[in-house]
Amino acid sequence: MTDKSAAPSGDRLADAVEPLATAETPTNAFEGSQVPSDENKNEQVNMSTSNTEEAIGETAEDDPDMDGVAGDVDDLTLGEEKPKKKKKRKSKVGKKRRNITGFEENFCDAPVTPAEASEEKQIYAPEIPFPQRIEECIQRYRQKRKLKERESHMFTKYLFFGGIEHAQRQFTGMDVEAMREATTDEIRQMTATDFIQNGVTSAKFYNPNDKEGWVVDFEGVVKGFLSRFIPECLARADPESDTREAGKLIHNFLNYVLHHDVCPEYTANIKAAQAICQIAPDELHATYDLYAAIPDSFNTAARFLFCDGGIFKTYEPEKPVSETPKAKEKTETGWEGYEARYKPDDLDAHLQLIIFRFNLMDKIKDEKLKQSIHETEPREIRVAKTKNQAYQVISTHRPSKRVKVHNEEMLQQENLGGKIKPTGIVLLRPTTIDHAWSNVPRPEEVDDSQRSTEMFIVDDDLLAKMVVGMKMQLVVCELNIGGFRFIKECQEVRTSFDTLLPQSLMQTWKDPVLNERPPPSVAHPEVGHLDPAKMAQDDMEG
Repeated sequence: MTDKSAAPSGDRLADAVEPLATAETPTNAFEGSQVPSDENKNEQVNMSTSNTEEAIGETAEDDPDMDGVAGDVDDLTLGEEKPKKKKKRKSKVGKKRRNITGFEENFCDAPVTPAEASEEKQIYAPEIPFPQRIEECIQRYRQKRKLKERESHMFTKYLFFGGIEHAQRQFTGMDVEAMREATTDEIRQMTATDFIQNGVTSAKFYNPNDKEGWVVDFEGVVKGFLSRFIPECLARADPESDTREAGKLIHNFLNYVLHHDVCPEYTANIKAAQAICQIAPDELHATYDLYAAIPDSFNTAARFLFCDGGIFKTYEPEKPVSETPKAKEKTETGWEGYEARYKPDDLDAHLQLIIFRFNLMDKIKDEKLKQSIHETEPREIRVAKTKNQAYQVISTHRPSKRVKVHNEEMLQQENLGGKIKPTGIVLLRPTTIDHAWSNVPRPEEVDDSQRSTEMFIVDDDLLAKMVVGMKMQLVVCELNIGGFRFIKECQEVRTSFDTLLPQSLMQTWKDPVLNERPPPSVAHPEVGHLDPAKMAQDDMEG
């Protein structure tokens, strides 16, 4: 509280001090409100006193009628030493525990206690059937990991590809008292949503009793999930991010299976599945790049010359540079889309012929064929055959650094430096891409090893992205000179681990329900059908 002898008089001072008196003796408290204690009263008085002092100072400085009052107050308090306010030390708040999700880099489950280890040995004992062990493992994994909504959706779809059912099991409305008395394991079992039904419940879920229709294959499930579901059903603006997120999630789950020794009989198969999780993002990204870039510069030149009549434009007199349309630079589309970048109107006929002949003569090793091509009039070269065929990458042969430097020096001498990309050779073998079409043989029904390989010239930057085993659906043209082929169009590119699981066809499957209604017959054709006129009449009659 302030010293009363230093308090100025006046109406304004009374207005400033009035809250102090009110704070000391509260009156007319509302019914039911809590009356402040003595400590609270003292705090309120101190707060009001400080407010009064501030108000007095502001009034003395701002009001011209109160000249000297502030000075008098200061003079009276000069001899007094104001007690220094002690700063309250803030209590150090303990470090917040990191929000561990279980997906951090190099994360490993915490060591288990001897009791937990003994319990897990009993739960995952080899004599216990595999379906029971893997079901327990999946439920415990969901309990141990903090899955985001998108991660939970991915994990559920991955389990579906493996034939694991995801649904509300039981106890949709549990008693609170029962939940309090239940142990952690009992609560987890009651609230679990991933389980394997023992016996036949639905054709689209894993049936342990069907040994011929179902087989345990961790690697196959991962291949089908990452090669088909992610790019086809979960695609967005950045599919690479989807694949990396899904691969990290499945790899983490498989680590959990290995760490807890759930099924040691499938250890090799699980490690093979983890290898797929690691290569999937980069390889799937490469398939999108290849799809967007094929046909490349060499095959674009061949297509322009022999499919669109560009070879005849080479005999037209060259236009001045000012009148020649400038070819638009090819922008890297990446994951943004697959719009065609082939525009015949922007291509220079003479340059395209040079690109075609230079690379063709550079890659052919047969001297007689070289001489034949050299002597053949370009207008006599034409497309003899066109086919739409699926191919598999057998091998790639990229040019060495020495060859690149040598070719570039030759082009520099002809003032063509930087205008022709280095190219290499890819060997492709006809194959089948599985789409589960009934009128097309399945890959396992055809022996591709007996088919002969075909050679294609491709830009070196695309060869760097091709992986042995990749599959492509191509439109291929064959010329009438030495059976040479080039790629006219690319319709599809698949990863080397591309797998179509039969389970992927069961996503919208519903088991048939027995219909007791008799079918229509000659004697009773109206059975099973509803007459609209009769229905309207019944509605009118009520």
